[in-house]
Amino acid sequence: MVGVAPALGLGCMALYAAVGSTFIADRDRRALVVRRRIGLWTIEKVYAANTIDRVYERRMGRGSGLAVRFKSGRSKNLMMSFDATAGLDAIAGALNHFLYTPHCG
Repeated sequence: MVGVAPALGLGCMALYAAVGSTFIADRDRRALVVRRRIGLWTIEKVYAANTIDRVYERRMGRGSGLAVRFKSGRSKNLMMSFDATAGLDAIAGALNHFLYTPHCG
């Protein structure tokens, strides 16, 4: 019974590490699309661009992450990296640029 808690904790970390996330700034839909793959399952979440204030890098002691701040003031974590030097600021900047650049044609 004593080894159950550490095994469960390691299992949760392995599951978290197995999640692959893709971020798409879809100009046609005017939305930020977040796709997550867990094994064979794909989960897609769509955030309308007109509700997003900005996408930003969130730095924490154990790593950095990508988050979105909505115009309502609410924030949502999109992903986390255990690498504190992941350089997610460039990704956040690119998403912001594509979400807010007018699309002609």
